Amino acid sequence: MAQHEVTNVQFEQFKKRPRPVESKKDNEPVTRVSWDEAKAFCRWLSKKEGRTYRLPTEAEWEYAARGGLKGKDWTWGDGSPDGRANVFLPDLMPVGSYAPNNYGLYDMSGNVLEWVSDWYAPYPDVPQVNPKGPKKGDQKILRGGCFALAESSVWVRFNRSVDIKPNRAEFENISHIDASGIRVVVEEEVQNIKTKKTNRY
Repeated sequence: MAQHEVTNVQFEQFKKRPRPVESKKDNEPVTRVSWDEAKAFCRWLSKKEGRTYRLPTEAEWEYAARGGLKGKDWTWGDGSPDGRANVFLPDLMPVGSYAPNNYGLYDMSGNVLEWVSDWYAPYPDVPQVNPKGPKKGDQKILRGGCFALAESSVWVRFNRSVDIKPNRAEFENISHIDASGIRVVVEEEVQNIKTKKTNRY
């Protein structure tokens, strides 16, 4: 998983556009990105670098955000977000402005909301291992909270589901007003290495 959210300067290699008022600097996270744009960015980056980039699943995102901590509300453990995350503040911050979590990932809480790949569905009541969302639906999911939302939005378990069907007011809202951004994961390259037996002398 990428250490940082995708920045303006990174996204603009894929798609040139005017920068929105809340995100003007090169090293600030890109905002107002629709889910379709986030997916297209991953396809472009995969082709450019010859590796497979994609959005994380919701389960992958939460696992990474927790950084090995269990049963905690925050990505850093306990205590207020003050000085630990960009939340409920008037402006974005450059990526990496706060300390990383235990996995070395920055801004898993606050700054911008991050798209995940899953379609939305209520969580089942039974334990699951690395679950994936339903194969189809109407709503996609954003994780991590953002600079403009209240403290509760950066709880690790917080998610926001959004109707992504075109021409609906909420879709326009999240695509072009809210702080919706991107964090990518790269598929591991697994190589089958065959060993050759040799005689010992």
